[in-house]
Amino acid sequence: MRLIWHIVKKDLRRFWMPLALWSLLVVAQIGVGLEILLGQGSADPLWFERMTVYNSVFLTLDLVFAYVLVSALVHEDSLVGTNLFWRTRPVSGGRLLGAKLLAAALMFGVLPVVIWLPWWLACGYGWREVAGAVPEILGVHAVAVMAALMVAVLTDTLGRFLAWSIMLAVTIGTLIIALASRSSAATWYAPYALASNGLIETRVLVAVALLMAVIAVAVILQFLARRPSGAF
Repeated sequence: MRLIWHIVKKDLRRFWMPLALWSLLVVAQIGVGLEILLGQGSADPLWFERMTVYNSVFLTLDLVFAYVLVSALVHEDSLVGTNLFWRTRPVSGGRLLGAKLLAAALMFGVLPVVIWLPWWLACGYGWREVAGAVPEILGVHAVAVMAALMVAVLTDTLGRFLAWSIMLAVTIGTLIIALASRSSAATWYAPYALASNGLIETRVLVAVALLMAVIAVAVILQFLARRPSGAF
């Protein structure tokens, strides 16, 4: 466990500046919420729409920054390549996986909750409401983190990571468009044979859960496959 914490502390020291910059994007989202709460210009629909756009922009930048930062976290002790520094140390793949997951949990789980907590309390949230808000914040970041982990463990440089990410985004986008087109066609030709919205949402959730499980298995196997000989 000491070795895991050593790696985690090393990574946190290494990435404290990018983490600080990423935290500003989270704070910016809170700033938009504060502006809306104060209600300045709230009677103007255009003002409210502009605030919504700002929040969407900050959230998008937040997720993109977190996505890239995950790749830097993994590539700090890369699993791919012939010149791997961590293999010269008594670090097993399991320990390295535990260290990276713990570091990711602190960066993208604990840190955003700590940043959001004063805002939730200022808005009058009780602990029940806070407990309900935490999964929403963590769920959004978990998708970005898991997707980044899958690509990062299979690449060794930021360039390859970004190239694979673009191909993955295009593939997913194409599938979404195809499914949306099929759904629209079904609506036009057989409006009475459609599944309910609740059923569609359930299928989407099941698909996302299965995808997350596949990603988790792939990441674990990649770490274990790169285990140094004789290290446990």
